[in-house]
Amino acid sequence: MSEAAILEVVNKNFGDHLILGEEGGVIGDSHSDYLWCIDPLDGTTNFAHGYPSFAVSVGVLFRGRPAAAAVVEFVGGPMAWNTRTFSATAGGGAFCNGQRIHASQTDTVERSLLVTGFGYEHDDAWSTNIELFKEFTDVSRMVEVAGGTVTCMDGNKFCVFDRSVLVSNGVLHSKLLERIAPPTEKLISKGFDFSPWFKPENYHTYF
Repeated sequence: MSEAAILEVVNKNFGDHLILGEEGGVIGDSHSDYLWCIDPLDGTTNFAHGYPSFAVSVGVLFRGRPAAAAVVEFVGGPMAWNTRTFSATAGGGAFCNGQRIHASQTDTVERSLLVTGFGYEHDDAWSTNIELFKEFTDVSRMVEVAGGTVTCMDGNKFCVFDRSVLVSNGVLHSKLLERIAPPTEKLISKGFDFSPWFKPENYHTYF
């Protein structure tokens, strides 16, 4: 129902745009410059367990580059649910409930906040994530907030269709790349494909 409600709004106001929904797949004109990306339940495992950290996430790209995004996060827990809304536009900054937010200026890995993700398939990439998580949790935590730096795990320029991503506050990025270089190179030596994982057919991008 969440994705259906979002699709109704997008189709009503931007009927000629392309849409990529987690449930409905690719819908609309693939020649459009705009691509809407919809995750109607971001944090399914947390939701299923009643853990108070899941969201509805919507972003729109212009020729492959992020133009705007909004995330409504559900917090508080059963019997006390509340929400907070994050929003951002290219060149316009990022906000939480209308208040501007910024990347932290933490400049040491040992004092940073680590956030990671683990896929459902327990393959080499999953195992590498586990190894990196163990390594970083011994000394660090990394936070992703507005104004940071984004690359692929191998340090190359990131696009939203890539298979890997490393996000930092910018100050720590080179240090984090140094830390993850050995396991990343190990994945590459095993034939892990770092090329874009998906791109809608005929969708035009700047890259």
